[in-house]
Amino acid sequence: MTSKQKHRENIRLMALYDSFLMNTPLSFEDRIKINEEIARLSMQNRLFEQLTVSEYNKEYSDFTIKINSQWI
Repeated sequence: MTSKQKHRENIRLMALYDSFLMNTPLSFEDRIKINEEIARLSMQNRLFEQLTVSEYNKEYSDFTIKINSQWI
């Protein structure tokens, strides 16, 4: 999966999580977990937005993104 594809997928997932949070009664702990996942995806997207065009179209895994950004 390229960074561009991952960026788009993250946006889609964040929208789904947000919709889920708004429409589903959840415990406080479950809401925290979902918000942490949204924050993780958002941080990844910020990193993608800082990439050059050639880097943006490269293949990246979640592992590579975390190591390169030193966010483990």
